[in-house]
This record gives sequence, structure tokens and C-alpha cells, in this order.
Amino acid sequence: MVIALAILFILPQCCISGYKNGFPLYTIFVMVPMMLFGGSSEEAGWRYILQPELEKKYKFVISTLIVSVVWWFWHLSLFYIQGVNQYGQSFLIFGINVLGLTFALASIRKNTNSIWLCVLFHCIINSLWGIFIFNNNIWGSVAMTVILIFSFFLLLKVNDKKKIFN
Repeated sequence: MVIALAILFILPQCCISGYKNGFPLYTIFVMVPMMLFGGSSEEAGWRYILQPELEKKYKFVISTLIVSVVWWFWHLSLFYIQGVNQYGQSFLIFGINVLGLTFALASIRKNTNSIWLCVLFHCIINSLWGIFIFNNNIWGSVAMTVILIFSFFLLLKVNDKKKIFN
């Protein structure tokens, strides 16, 4: 599921928005472990603490939307720090990406009950952002987000009936 969702993240953006080559593809084997010390540690906060706490008060989809907004604004300062990937990029496009990724991560957590698979997914996504440098185009992000949200509902429905992942 993690690899399939990562592919659904990368393909629409590469095909619709276009991209420049960043690091060589084989560097993903080095980058994924390195990302454990980077942003992927956020998953402890978003998927292990915040999402379950919100689900005590709100429905799953509403909780996921709230996590998405919090996660999006959590990164706001990075758009003003020279030398980081987000500097000079579109905060709106980043927010659309975060929305799709939040639904993918919520699906992973809900279907597998594993925070570690969420961490792995986050590491893979952060690594792919270094390998495929997307052109700043809103349509690739919108397509990716629609596909990931559709996948979210599909995976929940299939797993609810067949209990594939747990």
C-alpha cells in the first residue's frame, strides 16, 4: 500500500506538471533512511497523537481535514527560509499536496494501524521530492490530491469488507 500510494503521488505530478531531475533515483536507498531524522518524525504528532484525539470528537474525514490544515500551516515558516526546498515555492500548491498526502497517510494508519508505515511513506515522499523536482503547476497537485483522496475512500471501503490490511 505504501509503495502504491507513493506512485500515485509522484505520477500525476510528473506527467501533468512536469519535473526536473534532482538526485539520481538510486539515491532513494540512502535518502529514505536519512529522512527518518527529518520531517518524517512529524508522524508521531500528526498520526499517532493529533488524528486519534480529533477522532474522539469528530468523524474520521473531518479529523483528516483538520490535520491537513494544521500540517500545512506547520510548514509556513519554511517558505521564508532561504536554502530550504520550500523557499520561493507556492504555499497554495504545497497545501494542495499536503491535503492529498494527509488522506494517503490517514488511509495507511486506518487500514494498517501502523505509525511506522506512515513514517516510511513520509520518508519515501520526502525522498521523491528530492529526486523529482516538480514544476510549480497547480494542476498536477490537484490531480494527485483527487487521486489520493479517491484511493483513501476506495482503500477504506475494500479493507472494511475484506480486512486485507489488518
